[in-house]
Amino acid sequence: MSTPHQVNELFQGLLQIGPYGEGMVAVPSRLPGLAFFPGGDGLWKERRSSSRSELPVGKIMVIGNNFQCTSNFALLEKVGEEDPWQDPTWRNLLELFEEVAINKSDCFYTNAFMGLVKGDDPTITVPGMSEPGFLSRCQDFMKAQIALLQPRLILALGKKVPAFLAPLANLPSHWKTAKSWREIDGESGPISSEVFFPGVAQNTTVVCLLHPCLRKSNLRFRSYGTLTGSAAELALLREAVDRSGTGAASPRQEVTTLQVHLLTIPKPSTGCVCCMKGMTTATPRVCPSCGMVFHGHGWAGFGFHWRSTHESEMTYEEARDSLCPEHGGRSYT
Repeated sequence: MSTPHQVNELFQGLLQIGPYGEGMVAVPSRLPGLAFFPGGDGLWKERRSSSRSELPVGKIMVIGNNFQCTSNFALLEKVGEEDPWQDPTWRNLLELFEEVAINKSDCFYTNAFMGLVKGDDPTITVPGMSEPGFLSRCQDFMKAQIALLQPRLILALGKKVPAFLAPLANLPSHWKTAKSWREIDGESGPISSEVFFPGVAQNTTVVCLLHPCLRKSNLRFRSYGTLTGSAAELALLREAVDRSGTGAASPRQEVTTLQVHLLTIPKPSTGCVCCMKGMTTATPRVCPSCGMVFHGHGWAGFGFHWRSTHESEMTYEEARDSLCPEHGGRSYT
């Protein structure tokens, strides 16, 4: 008889959250594929896969504000998963992970507030936030999640999650009342180490990040030391990773002499990989190996896609650096 997966303990714990309060409902089912908890298992999964890895105990927790709205969840039930290429939260989060060498499988993806917002707008203020009973039950449940996951690093996504977490441990007091990124980044700053959560055996580092779905439009509000914008947030996250010791070098696969003759893509020394394939210079950009289309006018997501799919052909850095200006060389970030 197989042992029940540990994530099932968390789904059992959801029974203690109700009543959900005005404007909120319980998540009616569990998505079998990739999805933040409580919409799904909160574990990294490849597309169209329901296979579950072990809980990443002692690693990283990624905490968003809330999971979806009722109308969006009805659509997700039909496909069984969130799409990391179409969903802006996943897409921007994974691009950020690439920059700082965070292994996506080392993370548990969850939310502060349980349940679904009624209606068709998942970005509205969670109605239950103003109900002390619901807020308290969600915070108690978060303490249980943290005790189970024993994280060394917590990524708090958005302006509201720091205030949610602050009463649970020895976190900066200004997080409780901060309403803007200027306030969060001020005083003792947006990163805290040597944080002691109840039931966690080691110190935890907590860092406040822009919510990925709004990251690009809100980068102008971030500052860290003398840095601003994207440079500030990347430096902040790199420091958090270094303090917690949770970074992982991006996996690379050595190319042997025999493999060189089997490559479907020429080495950069022979020219731009797109030119060698006779690909158009017009957008949208298309993967020169498999033909996957990257949405928008640039190469956003190219690094994540290449490393996860084509690293055996050549390294991402080799493919990236071979691109000519006509094919968007140096526009992949």
